[in-house]
Amino acid sequence: MAGNNKRTLDMPDENFTETLLPLYNGPYVTVRVGPGGREYKVSRPLLCKHSSYFRAMFESGFKESHEQAVTMHEIEGVVSERSFDMLIQWLYLGRLHFQSQGPEDSITVLIELARLADMCNIKGLEQLLADKIKATIVNAIPRCHQTYIGGDDAKIRHLTPEHIEWASMLMKGHPVRAIIAEASAGAFILMDDFKFAEELRDEANYTDDLLEELRQIIRGHMQEQSIISPYRLAYWRDDGL
Repeated sequence: MAGNNKRTLDMPDENFTETLLPLYNGPYVTVRVGPGGREYKVSRPLLCKHSSYFRAMFESGFKESHEQAVTMHEIEGVVSERSFDMLIQWLYLGRLHFQSQGPEDSITVLIELARLADMCNIKGLEQLLADKIKATIVNAIPRCHQTYIGGDDAKIRHLTPEHIEWASMLMKGHPVRAIIAEASAGAFILMDDFKFAEELRDEANYTDDLLEELRQIIRGHMQEQSIISPYRLAYWRDDGL
């Protein structure tokens, strides 16, 4: 199966869940996303091994453990067919592949998956998702030449108020929360009309994360005895600059 990973990762999401899921050992449980929504036959040992949330459902004597089936109600920004597709991909393959309609949509999907994994208490995705969000932001910045930094708002151009709100609902210290704050810091310093000023007033976790990021920036420049410049703010903390 490992040798087919590249081919299977190129499948549309629906083909993956219909073609690959039956190949893994059971017993199986049925997970339905939304009343009357799509059903997934998933290996119970695999699901319960990685998720205490599902283990409590299917191995604790509750109704779901007798029926070996559960309906997960759709929750905006958390539970959807697409986020569950990706969660199952991760559990079966340890990789993520999805089709998006652009950078904004990609970030939406990645934050949604982070929240679903958090809800299901599935570990190991956190840093991967943050790295993918960062890569999405970086790859969306037009580069006319090597030193072009994309403008003061380059890192937040494809972030939305929903991204800020949803990421803020993750646990403090979650890499996805941290990368959203890191992306926001430069624009907050440089822009007179900061795009997420309203979110700073309404989302306490976002404000806390951004203040911590600004503290790290100031301390870093104090230690280096360097000037906080637009050029330096265009880079990320792990860029080595």
